[in-house]
Amino acid sequence: MKYRPEIDGLRALAVLPVLLFHAGFSLFSGGYVGVDVFFVISGYLITTILINDLENNRFSILNFYERRARRILPALTFMMLICIPFAWNWMLPYQTDVFAKSLIYVSLFASNIFFWRTGGDGYFTPNTEEIPLLHTWSLGIEEQYYLLFPIFLLLTWRFGKKRIFWMLVMVGILSLGISEWGWRNERIANFYLTPTRAWELISGSIAAFIIIKRGVQTNNTLSLIGLAAILFSIFAYDNNTPFPSIYTLAPVLGVVLIILFADKQTFVAKVLSTKLLVGIGLISYSTYLWHQPLFVFARLRLLDPPSISLYLVLSITSLLLGFLSWRFIERPFRNKNFLTRDKIFVYSILALLIPIIIGKAIQNNSDYFLYQITEDGKPYKYYGYDNYNDPRNAPIGYISCKGGFNITPECGFRDFNDDGNLSANNIVWGDSYAQHAIEFVQLNEEGSTAQISLPSCPPFLSQLEMPDSSRGANSIVECQLFNQKAQEYIRNNGSINNLIISSRFYYVKNLSNDEIIKTARYFKEQLDNYLKTFSRQINVKIFPPPYTPPYDPSSCVNKILVHGYKTYDCDFQIDNLSNLSNKQNLFINELKKMGLSIYPLNELICKDGIKCSAFIDSVRIHRDNTGHLTNISSKYLGNKLREQRNLHLD
Repeated sequence: MKYRPEIDGLRALAVLPVLLFHAGFSLFSGGYVGVDVFFVISGYLITTILINDLENNRFSILNFYERRARRILPALTFMMLICIPFAWNWMLPYQTDVFAKSLIYVSLFASNIFFWRTGGDGYFTPNTEEIPLLHTWSLGIEEQYYLLFPIFLLLTWRFGKKRIFWMLVMVGILSLGISEWGWRNERIANFYLTPTRAWELISGSIAAFIIIKRGVQTNNTLSLIGLAAILFSIFAYDNNTPFPSIYTLAPVLGVVLIILFADKQTFVAKVLSTKLLVGIGLISYSTYLWHQPLFVFARLRLLDPPSISLYLVLSITSLLLGFLSWRFIERPFRNKNFLTRDKIFVYSILALLIPIIIGKAIQNNSDYFLYQITEDGKPYKYYGYDNYNDPRNAPIGYISCKGGFNITPECGFRDFNDDGNLSANNIVWGDSYAQHAIEFVQLNEEGSTAQISLPSCPPFLSQLEMPDSSRGANSIVECQLFNQKAQEYIRNNGSINNLIISSRFYYVKNLSNDEIIKTARYFKEQLDNYLKTFSRQINVKIFPPPYTPPYDPSSCVNKILVHGYKTYDCDFQIDNLSNLSNKQNLFINELKKMGLSIYPLNELICKDGIKCSAFIDSVRIHRDNTGHLTNISSKYLGNKLREQRNLHLD
């Protein structure tokens, strides 16, 4: 196979945007497409090698997997082993458990499946910024593809290249169709799993078949269009772009156009063949391996999020480690004179087994982490940590209550009259914020308290319902039906004395201040119109969103316990709230001006009206970076309000 330096330059165009995207540079909002560029390049190169071997009757499954082992395993295993002591010392019990499992799944080339099953709300969420081996999902997809693809070529070779070409086209179209369905219905699986990504590798394979037949063509226009398509997706796409989907065609076809038409005489090939880009391309695999652990452990160790300048330093360090790994690990292990086939297979087995054994050993001794003493002098178990769950995903509200319109005992409803009709004295109605209000409300209202909640579905106003699109294509309809049922039930149930509305009011996020004020007035108008349909009086109260700083307060508290920062290091000023929190506050204050009763939640978090606390009396206030309270903090703050009221009465 003839060496094409522009392909290594294309690898540089893949890895650099990935680094800068993960470093948080907003200009590279679509930098994650670098992985898709890698997929296409990989499909092209591997397929070209396989076709050449088959045409010259030297194809061997053993040879193929030997090459893959030499290419992938040494640098990967070394990186994982270096991560272990940092994970051991800097991670919380549940994080260590996830890391231990990821060691096992990475070694089995199934980490994409593992992160699909355990990745929470997806690849772009804050929790994933604390997973050192998350980036290996792409290696899982590649190796799963290459587990089957050589066998497919071997079995179909007798049918001829033309028929194989069209088979690949049909499978690629099917895979693209699955990804189009997937982002609408199974967003997280769509991102991580091979069936929805295979078409990207197949695109590279198709390009290989075309070049085997026609050679690389010289076409400045088409190669420039290809480069422009890649650059467009890097700078124009962002976390909200459905991916993979038809949008992924831009970077994928861009790479295909460069592969097909960027002959060495073209402008694009000359740019990509510059020494700097070729050099970065040569070390791109090892650089990719190192960047995620460096970024993650910096985030875990530092109290404040890494600065832009630090991210630049870490990115340069990734390139440096990538060079060292390429020079002293990748190159020697690829040299057949350095290691024979027999030795490489023995070392490969060891390279796979050692992380698996270490991962299982960490899992089997997970209680060690649970009872480790934190820097605060108490074991992690005291603060509610366990070995299996991220506190930021801990259940809130009635733990056994399912989201949606469920009038069940599990959601706090009672049968007052022994007639089979369930009811409650206090209803907390809203999105997931209704769940975190339960413990607080129970302590400050007479009678029984029940929740009617649907995550990401704000209460009451159908015109303002803007559910999170990640909940699927039916989200808006589902939310409207839920709210209609909730309104009807609350109106017709005479046992309900207090209606507590609790929501994140996320729809204010992108509104101007004037629009927020108008929205608050509209909310009050719609609420008044709804209450006019009642045949009885009912008290309405608002449980406001807790104040949140412009960083993840829950992660900050983690670092207090792990690294011994002061308990007040996670405090924040009321004039330094997150952008969303400021807008929520404006909305709530406007409702208060119009006479609605607001629970003094934030007065409890910010005792002096200036400084707010994320960690009070060894209680973590915020469950996560989206502002939810924990059940413990909801109860703690509810008790504080109750004590204040009792003191006032005395």
